[in-house]
Amino acid sequence: IQEAKLLFAASGHQHGGGVDGAPIRLAKGADLASAATVTVGTDGNFFNLTGSVTVTALSTRPANTLAILVCTAGTTFTYNGTSLILAPGTDAVLAAGDLIAFVSLGGGNWKELWRSTLAGGGGGGATLGLVYAQLITQAERPVPFL
Repeated sequence: IQEAKLLFAASGHQHGGGVDGAPIRLAKGADLASAATVTVGTDGNFFNLTGSVTVTALSTRPANTLAILVCTAGTTFTYNGTSLILAPGTDAVLAAGDLIAFVSLGGGNWKELWRSTLAGGGGGGATLGLVYAQLITQAERPVPFL
């Protein structure tokens, strides 16, 4: 089993975990405007996503770049089996306060790692539902970074 390494946008450095088990600190980037293609910033890896425009893609970032988005309004992410891979293979309908995390596969392709829905939205009925997706293959394991 190989450990996946994540590329943190602000530093450009790879991290597989904190030193001696210390938590990894996420960098808050500038707010991102919702759009058909959301431009993922290079100044952090934790962003507010403003507006309610349906998202069909995320901009190209290096493979293994982590992006965590906090919706400030209701936002829909449209599933695409190549460029915006969402678990469990359907659109994600998120409300204000919901979070969704992605890892870049490179070439403008992104895969959802998890989502947290505070109001039971996002296709699930749980008060706080986390959806986990495989990173690449069964031989790799999700990285516990939160």
